[in-house]
Amino acid sequence: MSTVQQPRDDRTVSRGNRTFAQFSLLNDVYCIPVDEAEGNRLDELNRILREVCGDRVVLPQEHFPPPGVDEPAVLDCGYGKGAWIDDLLEQYGAYECDVTGVDLYLGDSAEEDDDDDDEDDDDSDAETVQEFVKKRWNLNARFSADHSADRLRPESFDLINSRFLSEGIDTDRWASYVMDLKRLLKPGGWLQMIELEFLFQSHSGRLSLDLTEPLRLWTEWYDTTMRQSNRDPRAGSRLRGYLYSAGFDEIQHHRRHLFVGSWNPSKINVGTAKSWQKLTTLSFRITWRRYPEQFAQNPGNGLALALCRSSPWAVTSNASCILYPTRSRSTKTDSR
Repeated sequence: MSTVQQPRDDRTVSRGNRTFAQFSLLNDVYCIPVDEAEGNRLDELNRILREVCGDRVVLPQEHFPPPGVDEPAVLDCGYGKGAWIDDLLEQYGAYECDVTGVDLYLGDSAEEDDDDDDEDDDDSDAETVQEFVKKRWNLNARFSADHSADRLRPESFDLINSRFLSEGIDTDRWASYVMDLKRLLKPGGWLQMIELEFLFQSHSGRLSLDLTEPLRLWTEWYDTTMRQSNRDPRAGSRLRGYLYSAGFDEIQHHRRHLFVGSWNPSKINVGTAKSWQKLTTLSFRITWRRYPEQFAQNPGNGLALALCRSSPWAVTSNASCILYPTRSRSTKTDSR
């Protein structure tokens, strides 16, 4: 079995006026920017998720924190810029949560540290958010392969959050990944997972089914590129099966729609502009894989917009893509 490569630092490269983690592009793992614009997108996406999930930061909120636990241990897999962790620490600050965030890129470069120092000087009186532990790890590797001093240990966490990892997790890793998360949970601990599928649907029936429709063409490109990279564009709909096979109990697997295009104004907060952000950013993968020479001159965020704006679907089709919020409980350890 081949060894899964692990990132060692936060070295970055510039492509198309955007900043990427060098490890991601060299190893084709989550080829999404790591710059300020991406941070803003993740903040907005986090806000959208809270709205779609009934303003819940913790999906099994009735079970968190666990009874008798003063400092619940929490793990966030693929924490990005830490938007979900910030919400957790703000909402559950009284419980002094012990949080660990795992990602490929930690944002700990000297340049960012200098920027943070400057911000600290300027905002010394501002309220600060509780810190969390950062761990660098490629989630395609089994946690048991980690022999470092800060390795994640079995039965250590009361809650694990995992979301939007289909761009980074190999197709054949999902089953063992979910099993690994179960082993990290304390007996009775909870796992919440959210994945997004770009399986666009037209609720008005005006979205053409053939590939002359730009949105259908974009989806076909995206799905093909994901599969070429050994990624599963339909991971969200398979979460229930992975959780069941891993031995989780109390599995709740829901299907939610994220609205795209011109909808009722009451739904605009999870509509047009916000969905563009996810769509355009993910088109980086399409452009990077299909058009590497043109990437630097015409990065992917222009590709999807050009395709979609050329189609009347954006104002007439009432389209949506699919979100899968999932929660499950570990009631016993598993020796497998």
